[in-house]
Amino acid sequence: MADTAKSGGHLLTDEELHRVQSIFLEMAKEVDEVCRRHHICMMLSGGSVIGAVRHKGFIPWDDDLDINIPRKDYNRFLRIFEKELGGRYRLYAPNYHQTAIYRIAKIENPAVRLTDKLGNEHGLMMDLLPMENIPENPLMRYFIGFRASLLMWIAIRVYEYECRGKNDEKQSAIGKLAGRIFSFRPGWKWFDLADTAVQYRKETSLIGIPAGRGHYFGEIYKKKDMLPVIYVPFEDTRLPIPCNADAYLSHLYGDYMTIPEESRRERHKVTKIEFRDEADGTYREL
Repeated sequence: MADTAKSGGHLLTDEELHRVQSIFLEMAKEVDEVCRRHHICMMLSGGSVIGAVRHKGFIPWDDDLDINIPRKDYNRFLRIFEKELGGRYRLYAPNYHQTAIYRIAKIENPAVRLTDKLGNEHGLMMDLLPMENIPENPLMRYFIGFRASLLMWIAIRVYEYECRGKNDEKQSAIGKLAGRIFSFRPGWKWFDLADTAVQYRKETSLIGIPAGRGHYFGEIYKKKDMLPVIYVPFEDTRLPIPCNADAYLSHLYGDYMTIPEESRRERHKVTKIEFRDEADGTYREL
């Protein structure tokens, strides 16, 4: 696993990490409970599956938790979110009633206030990654994957161009040019287009996670290895993972059972993190 720490800011302290994991766990329980009640399929994603298999909970140093959800169920989840979870969380997603401010769907928990390296303030974010039908025909698969990847590349370049006052030094000359050329349409509309382009409505034997770490062509699996989900121990509860977690994790990470050296463990850095005091609603550092 290429578990290198991301640059900028500082790593969470043990106390902060424990609090973040506890909040993510409660979020996952709530989302799972709502999904089960509405017969919506969801499963843990990426490193959270490693945690479930290897540690029966979080990877000890893990500071996030993401969810995979098949497209049909994803669309249903968007429709019920406000009624079921809107009182506690906010949802940002392409083709949702709030304009997309991220390339993928995110559930935001305002119990935490994070300041990232660009100076942006936001809550604790859980990624919601739609799983797409992948064409079995290689030519159709290449066409859809290339088109969707190109649209996403444009969307990100435009988004960066819109934020150029904060991160201009990180953009390449080609990226700046593309952002300027395609800025006739706002970034959130490009995110909407990319989200639509990646969808393939015919049922196939393949399923993929284009918004994942492997992008469109790097995360394609046999559907029978992913569905139906199975529930396994995770901390003090049970949460769903792919039915063939070994095939999923081996494809994504290789030797996922070997604990990486400390220098290769993936951890995210933040500029500032504060937790909301439920008594008075103020945010404080630990």
